[in-house]
Amino acid sequence: MTNTKLKIALLGVSHWHVPLYLPGLPENSVVAVSDDNEGITNKFARKYNCPAYRDYRQMITDTRPDFVFAFAPHHRMKEVAEYLLEENIPFSIEKPAGLNAGEVEALYDYAEKKGAFCAIPFVWRYSDTVNDLKSKYLTSNIVHMSYTFVAGPPSRYIESSPWMLSQKTAGGGCMTNLGVHFIDMALYGVEIGIRLDNRVLIHGLWQDDVLGVEGGYCLCGEYSSLRGVGGAGGYPSSTHGRKGLL
Repeated sequence: MTNTKLKIALLGVSHWHVPLYLPGLPENSVVAVSDDNEGITNKFARKYNCPAYRDYRQMITDTRPDFVFAFAPHHRMKEVAEYLLEENIPFSIEKPAGLNAGEVEALYDYAEKKGAFCAIPFVWRYSDTVNDLKSKYLTSNIVHMSYTFVAGPPSRYIESSPWMLSQKTAGGGCMTNLGVHFIDMALYGVEIGIRLDNRVLIHGLWQDDVLGVEGGYCLCGEYSSLRGVGGAGGYPSSTHGRKGLL
């Protein structure tokens, strides 16, 4: 788009990942924001001097953005992604892009059929640490690799994304929210055929039906064994998540 300002819309700005995206946005590129939470939406609208919408469909109709960064509760992600695909709007959507594997597979098939551009940000692929690990140490067959990741406590979701604390709207716990990043990191790091040999999931209840305070998995290939805690969500507010050992 030569000599044309890129028009970006932010869909679902109450999501806790949104602040991670903002520093990389081109200056004066945000043309509209949307969310069910009008207080948060208005805050972003003032920041970017742009219209605020409660209905993301109306936002797309009014502004016809060149690109959308989409965020939504897991149980609404398929609906959002299907709409953007139908409207032929290129977009990036937060993982897991659906409530379960069936929804994500259906979206993948639809995007392939449409020949559309859509992406999920697997951030570890752009990590200097992971790329150094890959280039300096993962240059031969791996016998064993183990790692632990400690995330924030579930209480961080209460203010802006309380839907994360319900299995009905989130679909699962930390293996749904965080675990996919580390499975992707393992696959990206070794670039060999890997099969799921076995898995161990350990989860404790924080409140109501929050699942997956701890989660673990084991991926095994012909020469490798990669074990990790995909997300330990309770630390430091509980004794869960202080150490991952599989």
